[in-house]
Amino acid sequence: MKTLARLAAAAAAAWALQAALGVAFARRVVAWRPHADERVIAADAATATFAASAKTRHPGVFGVRQGDGYALVGDVLSDDGRMVVRAIAGGASPRPGGVRWEGDVHALPSDAGPHRDVVVDAPSGPAPAWRFGPDRHDTWVLHIHGIRATRDNALRSVLAAEAEGLPSLVVSFRGDGTAGPAAGGASRLGLDESDDVDAAIAYAVQHGARRVVLCGWSMGGGIALRLTETSAHRDRIAALVLVGPATDWRAAIRAGAVVGHVPFPSAAARHAIRALGHPVLSRLAGLSAPVDVDVLDWTRAGRLRVPALVVHSRADRTVPFASTEAFAHANPGLVEVREAPEADHSWEYNVAPEWFTETVRERLRAVQAEPLPAANPSA
Repeated sequence: MKTLARLAAAAAAAWALQAALGVAFARRVVAWRPHADERVIAADAATATFAASAKTRHPGVFGVRQGDGYALVGDVLSDDGRMVVRAIAGGASPRPGGVRWEGDVHALPSDAGPHRDVVVDAPSGPAPAWRFGPDRHDTWVLHIHGIRATRDNALRSVLAAEAEGLPSLVVSFRGDGTAGPAAGGASRLGLDESDDVDAAIAYAVQHGARRVVLCGWSMGGGIALRLTETSAHRDRIAALVLVGPATDWRAAIRAGAVVGHVPFPSAAARHAIRALGHPVLSRLAGLSAPVDVDVLDWTRAGRLRVPALVVHSRADRTVPFASTEAFAHANPGLVEVREAPEADHSWEYNVAPEWFTETVRERLRAVQAEPLPAANPSA
């Protein structure tokens, strides 16, 4: 009996340890708050010196945020293995200290073009949006950012829509710090957030859209995919443009454990996935309700109903390119993959802006060449 009791106690302790590991990493997966992840050593009007890292060495143009300040950094001028010197391409030089290294290349929405501030009446509350382009048009483009990001992050795709003369709506949704709060302060990986974006589709329809193109970045890509099934206006969704999309959260969680240097990454990812779907552990992770990752798996055949352009890079360490390949394989004839140069997660525009913009423009032109749907297919 004592042996059985010891075995039971050991099993309970092991389960508790696994649950704690899963909850701890699950919290990181669903957390909204971004954090300073790089360090400025010195800066002047022309250059900034950063501690060397995969991000600060990355080719391309990037935004650096520090409090309310913003700098645009460009070419790598030198790299001695410890410090990286990059050119200041715009904005104000950062001060020594922590900064957030981001894909945003627009300090303000006006940098992407003339716009208006509008508000979408979303289920979570008022959801501010930026509206670009003409007042009336049959075809609208909605730009959807990802987790731990804001609307600024999705401005990069507005340029393609503007070049085609199309109206754009750059949306916000619960938890992103602009729209209403997320329950528990955690993301449900698009399951709840998609309801707010659906309200943005309704706004576009109310203002003349007979068809919409959803342009989703990272988790925003997953939101766009979910809306093709759940939107009250899904018959208006003509096409998707997906940038580094989260088509398989299991794979993304496993990759995130490795990139984030989580101890025992395989086990942490496995237990985090279990915690996300557990009625009790999910609440300990900050969620208002469990997350069924099967619902968020778009690599299964038969789910996609509209054509999708995927812009992605094999160098993405956060969302594996293999997920995009599986998504395309599961949906032959509907998914076109355009492979970007070496770019980490959602930085395809940053490394090749002209190529990115022209690639998206091609898809938008193809959409406009298609016949419009019936005048009133949905309310």
